[in-house]
Amino acid sequence: MFPFSVPFAFAHPARRAAVHNALTSQQLPACHAYAATASVDDALYRLHAHRHGLNREAVLFSREDHGRNALTAAQTAQLRRYAGRALAMPRLLGMSAASFAQRLAQTTCHAIRSSTGEKPARAGDLVVGDIVRISAGDLVPADLRLIEATDDLLADQSVLAGERSVQKKNAERVEETAPSAATCYNLIFAGTTVASGSALGVVVAVGAETLLARAACGAAPAANSARPARVAPQLV
Repeated sequence: MFPFSVPFAFAHPARRAAVHNALTSQQLPACHAYAATASVDDALYRLHAHRHGLNREAVLFSREDHGRNALTAAQTAQLRRYAGRALAMPRLLGMSAASFAQRLAQTTCHAIRSSTGEKPARAGDLVVGDIVRISAGDLVPADLRLIEATDDLLADQSVLAGERSVQKKNAERVEETAPSAATCYNLIFAGTTVASGSALGVVVAVGAETLLARAACGAAPAANSARPARVAPQLV
C-alpha cells in the first residue's frame, strides 16, 4: 500500500526549491473548480458530456472550442525542462524528462464514445467532454473529473508535487468554495500515474490547459475557461 504523502526529506534543499508544488502554487482554473465542486450530473451538463460518450459531431465541436490534446514544440520543450527538475529527485517516476514527455504525448487510453463504444484511443485524440477509463499503471492522458472510482484508487502526483506524493481519489463532490488542486480529490491530472484502482472520468482540460502544462509553461488561468452555454448535438 502506498502512503498518501511521503515527504522527500532526503532531497537536497536547492533541488527541492527548484520545483514548486504545482498542486498548491497553481491557481485552479475556473473549469476545474466548477467540475470539482459540482455534482457529477452538473459537471457533465456543463461540459456538454454524457456517460455514454460524445458522438462524432460533438467531438468536432469540442475540438473547435478547446483545441487538441497536444502541446506545441516550444511548450513540449518547457515541459521537458519542468519534468527534468521534478524527476531529478531522484527520478521519481523512473524515467528521464525526455521519455516522460514522449510517453505523455504517445500514451493511449480507453475512451467511451456513443458512436463507437469503449475502445483504445490515443491521448492526442481526446477532447473536453470525452469519457475515459483509467486503471492501475496508466499515465493519465488529460485532466479528468472522476465520475466513478474504486475504493482503492490512488494517484501518484509526484511530477506535479516535486516530491513523492500519492493521493487517494474518489468521485465525491468537493464542498470547498475555493478549492485548490491539492484538495480536489475528485480530479486526476494529466501526467500523473494511477498507482492502484480504476476509475471513469470526464475530460475537463486538454493540452496547454491542463494543470501540468500550466505549471510547466507558466500559463495564467484563463479568465473564463468554462465552455459557452449552447446546445451541442452530441448525446445519444
